[in-house]
Order: sequence, then structure tokens, then C-alpha cells
Amino acid sequence: GTQDKSIKFWDTRNGKLLGNVSTNSQVCALIWDKYDQELISSHGFRDNQISFWNFKNPTCCEKICDITQHQKRVLHMAMSPDGTSFITASADETLMFWRLRDYPQ
Repeated sequence: GTQDKSIKFWDTRNGKLLGNVSTNSQVCALIWDKYDQELISSHGFRDNQISFWNFKNPTCCEKICDITQHQKRVLHMAMSPDGTSFITASADETLMFWRLRDYPQ
């Protein structure tokens, strides 16, 4: 969220909080990498980054890496239909296209 700068994971069956990850910046959007079970988050105020999270266990989510190519808030993301790439849209009025296997492992 904007104020708490975190991503929360909920069990939708019973409404219980499973996990909470601090991002240290505003969370703008989330998408799911179905092949690697990774969560991709886009952020605003402070770092304007795209973050990749290992999500094999909902109670323990570890950051893999950050990408900081946008100059302003990364407001939107969308996954390609085949799940191999995604696009980001920023308040800096740019669109960036990403292949999922281009980030450092």
C-alpha cells in the first residue's frame, strides 16, 4: 500500500493474514509469474522500482532483485498472454517491455 509500504498475503478462505513484506516504498501494482512462482511488484515514492519476489512459501517471501529504470512511479503492469514478458507504464510517460528471464538470478 501507499502508507504502510508493504505487501500483505491473505488466505481468502478464512481472511487470515499469512505474511507481510516491507517494501520501503509505495506499492502500485502486482503481477504473478506463473512459471517461477514469483511475484512482481511495481513501486512509487521512494525508489520507483520493479521488484521480483520468491513466493514459494506465502509466509516467507524473499526479494530476488530490483530494477530501477523508470524515473517516476511505476503505476501499471500487465503480463503477456504467454507469461514470458510484461510491460510497465510509469508516471514519467514511458512504457517499458521486459522479458522475464532478463533479470539477474
